[in-house]
Amino acid sequence: VEFNLLLHQAIDDVSNDRFPVTLSESIYLAGLRAQALIGNYHDDIEYSDYVAVIEQVIPKHLCHRVHPDDIRRKHHEYSDLSEQECNEAYMAFIQQWPLYGSTVFEVIQAYTTTLPKNLWLAVNEVGIHILK
Repeated sequence: VEFNLLLHQAIDDVSNDRFPVTLSESIYLAGLRAQALIGNYHDDIEYSDYVAVIEQVIPKHLCHRVHPDDIRRKHHEYSDLSEQECNEAYMAFIQQWPLYGSTVFEVIQAYTTTLPKNLWLAVNEVGIHILK
């Protein structure tokens, strides 16, 4: 139960841009989710199934840069993985982030001009971290 909760929080964090991912990383994660959600790749999978994965998993600012065929190719690569293996690979990737487990806040700072106005503030057991 705890694993599924953490997984769904991680998916939500990625799709809502609270976890920093590149375009290629988001396609990798979407391919894993496609395998977990749709099952093994086959030629009859609807284009709309991949569009749905993009809408659910890819951060909003990257959605327009991802084509369903990108997800289809990654899905095909992961065809032999079980749903559990895909979920574990997704979480293993997310847990590599040094600030995994932090609570991240979007903030607007007005203290100095040396930092951007819009920042992320991450709080964890180690301390407080400012992210540009």
